[in-house]
Amino acid sequence: METLELNLNGAQLRALLPIFFLCAMVLVSLVSSGYRIRGSLQRSLGLFSFVVFVILNFINLPYPDTAILGTSLFVGMLTKVSSIVVGVLAAAACVFVDEEDHPEWLPLLSIAVIGLSLLVGARDWVSFFIYLETFSMPSYVLASLRLKKDGGFESGLKYLMMGAFSSAIFLLGITLVYGFSGSFDFLSILETIRSANPESPVGLLYAGFSLIVVSIGFKVALAPFHMWAPDVYQSAPAAMASFLASAVKFAVFVAAFAAFSQTGILQIPFLQASMSAFGILSILVGNLMALRQSNLRRMIAYASVASAGNAALVFAVGPVGLNSVLVYLAIYGLNIVALFALFEWAARENGLPSSSQADLGCLSRAIRGKPLAMTALGIVLFSLVGLPPLPGFFGKFLIIRDLLRADLFIEAGALLLGSLLSLAYYLKIFVPIALETGAIDGKKAALAGPSSTGSLAGFYFATLLLMVAGFSLAGYFNLVGDTSLFLR
Repeated sequence: METLELNLNGAQLRALLPIFFLCAMVLVSLVSSGYRIRGSLQRSLGLFSFVVFVILNFINLPYPDTAILGTSLFVGMLTKVSSIVVGVLAAAACVFVDEEDHPEWLPLLSIAVIGLSLLVGARDWVSFFIYLETFSMPSYVLASLRLKKDGGFESGLKYLMMGAFSSAIFLLGITLVYGFSGSFDFLSILETIRSANPESPVGLLYAGFSLIVVSIGFKVALAPFHMWAPDVYQSAPAAMASFLASAVKFAVFVAAFAAFSQTGILQIPFLQASMSAFGILSILVGNLMALRQSNLRRMIAYASVASAGNAALVFAVGPVGLNSVLVYLAIYGLNIVALFALFEWAARENGLPSSSQADLGCLSRAIRGKPLAMTALGIVLFSLVGLPPLPGFFGKFLIIRDLLRADLFIEAGALLLGSLLSLAYYLKIFVPIALETGAIDGKKAALAGPSSTGSLAGFYFATLLLMVAGFSLAGYFNLVGDTSLFLR
């Protein structure tokens, strides 16, 4: 009987070293969660794991691209850069996580980071689906850790059902694409598309890619597939919600962009128009719904729908828009982690057990009299709007530049309109605090516990990363701006 041996050379082992390390830390964190060590030690272990993961990926940056297991995994520049961003966002979330009763959050989060890192390196639809589910399954649990409070059961069930539905749609989509091309490999599909003749069953191709786009829309909360996002972002633990809203959105968008580029989907006018339509709809729905919210977390959830629309517009540009997506979503992710940490701190300062029900009054009472926190809040909010010279400006500028170069003036106008709408609800947060109008009544409650300090530290940590890494990201991604460097 023949045995299948997995022979990896030195280059392949080096390329997989960050993943191997994180897999080892999953085992360590499983043991530590079984012994229910203190929450501070669990947070330190998580921070150590993701920082080392980021460092190992940085060390691997100069080494040549490496294919592993055929088309199952391609560790190139795009995979390494994306892994660094995902690792940084996970480390930032670890700073303020507060789940003493659920120490299993760390192994679940580590598995999700592994799935997201591998997802960007997928070069065929089967491995893409496997990596997609590798991060999806622990994400459902992370979103539902507080099952008996904050509406965790309802939101977790909704997230699970929507996730299962989107996975089924994805499987049907790649099956139809296989029926057209006879292959799951991205480059083989591209060659089949290029050699297609008038008698080729292009209907299968259009239907398959359309279903894949819809499935991705569910994963990143594009309108009208966003119905799960407000409930999940409100009810999940703040650190886990920040990870879902930042790292997941970043990795899935980047992986989808790479997959769509290499399969030829970005060159199909019908699907370019579809992504533009979903993007514009998401910008309008997300921003208009955010204007109506009083709950801070729900406001950010709808703002996240709008940001997904901004990123979706770049798909209509073609492969040259990859750098814009990378810069915009990486900077956006740091902004979101900072906001969730701030909301959690404000809730604890007001005596609330979590930020699930935090509103503007809660934030105002906590932040008044703290000029450093108020300044950091202004940096984060106006960076999300895209005002210069803050880091968020660079992301939106790159997107608008690519849209105008591609003569997509309607899409560029929609992005600018969305930025103006977002300015309205971000000013609704910032102006009453900055001007101290006294319109917010109520008295500040006593401190709810030591976790308040961790949340404030998470806010400052993410804001500092935003200012330091934000400008560096803009320069770095423009420096290595040759798209083929990422996609080959």
